[in-house]
Amino acid sequence: MTSWPQQLQVNAWSGTDENRSPADESFQQRLLSSGLALADLRTLAPVPIDPRNWADPRVGWGVVLPEADGLSESDLAKAGDAPAPIQELVAARNGAVLRYRQDRSVGTIRRYYSDGTGPQDILVASQSFGTGPGQIPRYLLIYGSPGSIPWSFQFELQQSCFAGRLDLVEEPLERYVHALLNDWADSAAQHPNSVIWAVDHAPGDITHLMRDAITAPLHASLMNDPDPAFQAGARFIDGGQEDASTAALIDALVAGRPSLVATSSHGMTGPLNNVAAMQADLGQLVDSAKAQVRGADVLAQWQPDGAIWYAQACCSAGSRGETAFDGLVPQGSQVDRILKGVAACGEMMSPFPRALLSAAKPARAFVGHVEPTFDWSVRYPKTGQFITQPLLDAFYQRLFTGEPIGMALDSCRRLASELLHAAFATGRRDLAAGEAVPGDLLALRLIANDWKAMVLLGDPTCMVN
Repeated sequence: MTSWPQQLQVNAWSGTDENRSPADESFQQRLLSSGLALADLRTLAPVPIDPRNWADPRVGWGVVLPEADGLSESDLAKAGDAPAPIQELVAARNGAVLRYRQDRSVGTIRRYYSDGTGPQDILVASQSFGTGPGQIPRYLLIYGSPGSIPWSFQFELQQSCFAGRLDLVEEPLERYVHALLNDWADSAAQHPNSVIWAVDHAPGDITHLMRDAITAPLHASLMNDPDPAFQAGARFIDGGQEDASTAALIDALVAGRPSLVATSSHGMTGPLNNVAAMQADLGQLVDSAKAQVRGADVLAQWQPDGAIWYAQACCSAGSRGETAFDGLVPQGSQVDRILKGVAACGEMMSPFPRALLSAAKPARAFVGHVEPTFDWSVRYPKTGQFITQPLLDAFYQRLFTGEPIGMALDSCRRLASELLHAAFATGRRDLAAGEAVPGDLLALRLIANDWKAMVLLGDPTCMVN
């Protein structure tokens, strides 16, 4: 119990008078006769924003379309030039329409308003989320090929927003949007079930490293879940212990009806002397016999039916028209030839995720990489530690506790960004003081590029059910 104060002091000074006085005993009688001087904000406080709720206008969902020539500003504020399924999706979700412009300033996106008050260039990094004027929806679906809206823009967008991409047309687009609007209501995929497939060619091969750093610990997390349903529904095809063939993968998918599929393997990047052939097979998973896992072969026996697939493989999502690693390795070396060969494919989405998202019963989402992943971007050479924990958290804890896939990946990137920037600042300081070697900074750059080039294909609001 607090006693009545003997003295009270104010932070005022008159120059002559003492700034202390005893509290008047008679004031005690008036304490309950009036309220606090401060207004009661408990009833005025805003309802906390739940970032999982894309339908909340303070969070928001929208679509990004290429800016089309010949349209009025009012028309550009709508999705009338988009295919009918995209128009239907925007109408059903009351979504905002934003436009990608080739001549935009880096870091901005154009927004038009149907009342004629636009256009307005919005800084993506401002994080002024919502669907109101001057705001950017937190969930954004890019509709268009990487040739019309490049990967580099998606890299920018996903630093602040929960961004995904659809590059489908005609019937595949209709099927995906129909499934999305109905939230895969009749899906046979089982919520706790997972299929993890890890190719492991040899201890010295990067597939062995990816198995140890990503797929094996992800399976272990699922097996250690206190809910026995996760253990019962988990299937791990460990290429170090058994045959990680295409047939084994397909058999596990058919039997398991997974809601989550995660794979680690090489991704196809050849033949380097035939660009058209390389484009046809780019990024397709390579099994234990070094045979390609083709989408048509998988879909002949299994339907994704609402599953989310993560593929840790070179170019599993697509390629860019220029490599981010130019000059990293000697010109003409084997890796240099691969990097430049992949860049010759141009800005494109790989055929494997296209097949999954185009299926009769499509996948919800596919997460993959644009360009290769290096061994140094999986394990930090200075300490030997795996640096994939944020990824494991995203695909286990966050995804299976109700976060939409776009949000789960964003949390992953933010944690990685904080760790990387702190380490990079320390590395630059140490290098300037002669206490570090350039290889430390190179490793961090490779790691950062790997996180940046991981992209979501499909709508970012998708959740495992």
